[in-house]
Amino acid sequence: MIDLYADEDLVRRLTQECVEKGDTVFQIHRLAPTEAEHVHELLRFFHPPEGAVVLDYGCGVGAVAQMMKNERPDLDFVLLNPSQAQLDMCPTHFLRIKTMTELKTPVDAVMMQYVLGHLSIAAAMQEIGDALIPGGLFFLYDLVGPEKGRVEEEMDYRVYPPSMLMKEAQENGLKLHDVRTPLKLWTDHFYDKMPEEIFCSVFDKVYPMLYRFIKC
Repeated sequence: MIDLYADEDLVRRLTQECVEKGDTVFQIHRLAPTEAEHVHELLRFFHPPEGAVVLDYGCGVGAVAQMMKNERPDLDFVLLNPSQAQLDMCPTHFLRIKTMTELKTPVDAVMMQYVLGHLSIAAAMQEIGDALIPGGLFFLYDLVGPEKGRVEEEMDYRVYPPSMLMKEAQENGLKLHDVRTPLKLWTDHFYDKMPEEIFCSVFDKVYPMLYRFIKC
């Protein structure tokens, strides 16, 4: 397996290719046909409080944060991405950071979408718990499924079982407030080109879930 994010030049080139094609939300499954509609559905479930400062943990090129800001001008966002190549493509009017050590004060909310599989779940949940104010929100949209499967083998992306996710969240003071399995999904067109039998094999027993936690 290749660690894609270890090669900044490759990340920059591939990201630029996606952006030029109009693909700015780097998520396999969508909740609606267009990126804007998809982000609208994410925001409806997330439902951050008025005036919240939101940390977008693994922000890509900041497209999700910008679309949410367009819909909810009261929100402010801090964009976190360890890739300088992608961070350089993010909107400059947001605070942009590469590591959590650059976050000087706790935030009202953290959102993370299709990022957890690149991380250690224990370390990520600890960072999120530490970053939130008491009563703060953690919104997660990601794949769940068997701990070992073809997603990690084929895509270098780890899928965590819901039981492991819940355990790590609880150990870091994150109490489950709401959870939802999407009723209908649209797939990123990149994966539409994958033969159906291979796609079904790779994503067998793997599915996206929406989680909303509150920091105790």
